[in-house]
Amino acid sequence: VDFDSLVLAPGFRIFGHAASYTPPGGVSVALTVVLRRPEEAANESGIALIEAAPMADIRVAELAAPVEGARLDVVLPGGMVSYTTRSYALDAEGIVWRIELQEGGPA
Repeated sequence: VDFDSLVLAPGFRIFGHAASYTPPGGVSVALTVVLRRPEEAANESGIALIEAAPMADIRVAELAAPVEGARLDVVLPGGMVSYTTRSYALDAEGIVWRIELQEGGPA
């Protein structure tokens, strides 16, 4: 069963946003991202935790190898928003990149 094409890709089409990813000195790639904004959540002991930076989820099928310092332009209902990629890691299944973002494009 191809989990990416049967489950993940349709979910990204529903909940994601069109974006372009441009590594430093590289060529832009069109892809779909699911943004996660900083939010407050309680852990098991009831202590509030705040996710400090916006995050983007990107399918490995669309981006084989992210790099720090890339530009990510995301089309949102209110217009285009630019980010710079900071750190990244694969999810537990190895099929989605979890990328920490900084608002604003690279200088």
